[in-house]
Amino acid sequence: MKIQVKLFRFGNGKTRVVEIPSIDGTKNEILEQVFHYGQNMVQPQKGFQSVSVGDVIFIGGERWIVKNFGFGKLDHETYEILEKASKISNEGPDDLKHRYDVVLYNLIGDEAFKLTK
Repeated sequence: MKIQVKLFRFGNGKTRVVEIPSIDGTKNEILEQVFHYGQNMVQPQKGFQSVSVGDVIFIGGERWIVKNFGFGKLDHETYEILEKASKISNEGPDDLKHRYDVVLYNLIGDEAFKLTK
């Protein structure tokens, strides 16, 4: 089964496709598989970072953010803010680009820290 992951934290908003062996199990077990198989030491993908905290996994029409421990379901509005932060952080020449986490903080303040806790 192929699962899409939006690499916000270190992947400049690219979409990585992670192949997992099975979609049997609980939602959390499936998410754990995506995180595990999304590591380059397990399933290398040239040009893509490993799945990291702050990235978003798409399963069955739902969006799940990778947290420090576990996963959190995202609503549409929050996802749109993450997209906006990614777009802003990737604008302009390389020497003028901003760090994604700083842009996200500038958009939503302390709520940025709560997303991945």
